[in-house]
Amino acid sequence: MLNWSLLSVFVPTFFLVSLTPGMCMTLAMTLGMTQGVRRTLWMMVGELLGVGLVAVSAVIGVATIMLRYPLVFSAFKLAGGAYLVWLGIQMWRSRGRLALGGVGEASAAPRASRRTLAAQGFVTAIANPKGWAFFIALLPPFLDASLRADFALQNAGGVRVPMSAGDITYTTAFTLLPFTNVLVELDITGQEVVDALEDAVSNHLDAAQSTGSQPYAAGLRWDLDLPQPKGTRFSNVEVKNGSGSWVAIEPATTYVMVTNDFIAEGRDGYTTLGEVTDDGRTTNTFLLYTQSLVDYLLKTGMVSPPLRADYSHQQVINASGSTLMD
Repeated sequence: MLNWSLLSVFVPTFFLVSLTPGMCMTLAMTLGMTQGVRRTLWMMVGELLGVGLVAVSAVIGVATIMLRYPLVFSAFKLAGGAYLVWLGIQMWRSRGRLALGGVGEASAAPRASRRTLAAQGFVTAIANPKGWAFFIALLPPFLDASLRADFALQNAGGVRVPMSAGDITYTTAFTLLPFTNVLVELDITGQEVVDALEDAVSNHLDAAQSTGSQPYAAGLRWDLDLPQPKGTRFSNVEVKNGSGSWVAIEPATTYVMVTNDFIAEGRDGYTTLGEVTDDGRTTNTFLLYTQSLVDYLLKTGMVSPPLRADYSHQQVINASGSTLMD
């Protein structure tokens, strides 16, 4: 189902960014003056195919790989930049008669073939770091909900009322989640996840702050022993893998957590999440989390309580030593 509200924002954003000067625009203007407007359209066909390939690659995960591995993106930018420098030299030497594969030396051939023009546009588009940077920076926020996330984390204080059985209206959703928080994705290690959970409970047990920092999750579960000191309260922390099985969280593995921007910034005691954000390992989806709930409900039609095995709190030992859940 198309999310028209997101599409209405993405299309003008894409249009405005496309208007900013860049190598593709320079190439189009140069060829328009030297090859003619009609022949330049062949270059633009190749360029559109190249931009389409970049966009599709971003959607299927190439951009995500570059986002997670900055050195890969840096290497690509250097290679693309080197190509664009070479292309600029070719433009200068050939006075606009750009060439691929043999047309460069053809000063006697004032016009490049249609195939050459299309190839020139295609290669320029896929080698242009600006295009990749655009899709890496702006495409993830416009993906419907958090399709990358391994699990979700929510502070109890962000949920204001219970969700009762019966029809759910927009009023229900905005009473349940009344704040203007947006969803953000954090690239976070397993150890940092556990540290963030410890931060949240310590905030109200040790720092005497609001119990609204108590964590709840989807795709993530644990045992909690409140009488223990900070750093040892959480045990048996597990994540649900792609096959639906629960496995122990790996301290050194990087996961994608989706949460609200309030705790992602380190507020409500979530100090570790704030450090991850300060480290630049975050992607703002710009999706209002209340609207995301509405979109999810419209898509699924009906929701039911999770299975007992999917509860975030599998076992809780309270301050007096009594087991509340087992």
